[in-house]
Amino acid sequence: MIFDKIKAKLEPWSTILEVIAGIISVIGAGYSSYTFLFEHSRNLPKPPSIEVVGQTVLILQAVSVAFLIGTPCWPPPISKDTRFENARIASNQFCWSWLVIWVALFFLYVDLSINWHAIYSDNLNSAWGVSLDFFSLLSTACLFLCYLILAFQTVPPKDNGWHRIIFSVLVAGVAILATEYFGPATEKVLDTLIAFLGGVVIALFAGRLESKLMNSPRWIVIALYSYAVLQMAYTGLHGHSPDDKLTFILVASLALPLKVLLFYEVRRIVRTRGLTYYMLEYGKFVTEAPNSRTSILKELEP
Repeated sequence: MIFDKIKAKLEPWSTILEVIAGIISVIGAGYSSYTFLFEHSRNLPKPPSIEVVGQTVLILQAVSVAFLIGTPCWPPPISKDTRFENARIASNQFCWSWLVIWVALFFLYVDLSINWHAIYSDNLNSAWGVSLDFFSLLSTACLFLCYLILAFQTVPPKDNGWHRIIFSVLVAGVAILATEYFGPATEKVLDTLIAFLGGVVIALFAGRLESKLMNSPRWIVIALYSYAVLQMAYTGLHGHSPDDKLTFILVASLALPLKVLLFYEVRRIVRTRGLTYYMLEYGKFVTEAPNSRTSILKELEP
């Protein structure tokens, strides 16, 4: 397959691509932070205008995410033993959803950079506004799918069948986006809802990484919880002044290094077969836990 060939060609460059993405994200965060400090202290050399800084930072974010998309995040070859079949399928479900997250984020940052001048002057076309909400909601929805794969048994499909889950998430997303057509009065509510949902989903996902089956370092989990809090900060960034726009850019640029950290940790888990191990062991737990709980509760009776 062409996709497999592309993955094989990119694999030797994966570490370099991750490092470049991280460096670009830090540069963007530093650039916006410097501009923010200048605007509030005036004791530093003057940077370009807020409008130019915002455009530059958004382009850097799009480039950083593009490097992450080019970094393969797929499990290495897994044994064909039938014991591992469900875990292997669930891992692939996760990785496809994971890829779509970053593709959606890439188009979100490209969309923002293209329309930044209109956003800055509060003259954004409603159709572009819907596209921004769509890509933002799509990335959140796919991260939620990743969480569901980790939290529920999606293979084999029973009550939580994979296609049913995808359909339900898509319907919920369309319903949320449909409120955009009720007029400008709902725009702020919709943006607040999307930001809030994003923060909640990131926190749920970070909670899965905290599992001993994942074995993620505690400091990374804490950093990701702080990312969830930062994501929720978008709910209060709806002002129209240049300072409000700069604050939005600052929060977005500070969130990007945390996004890169999230990508790095998930890729480490996937590439070391930790994801497949998690799926295997968690699947056993989901299957055996109800009977075990009933049995132990009876034994605890005096």
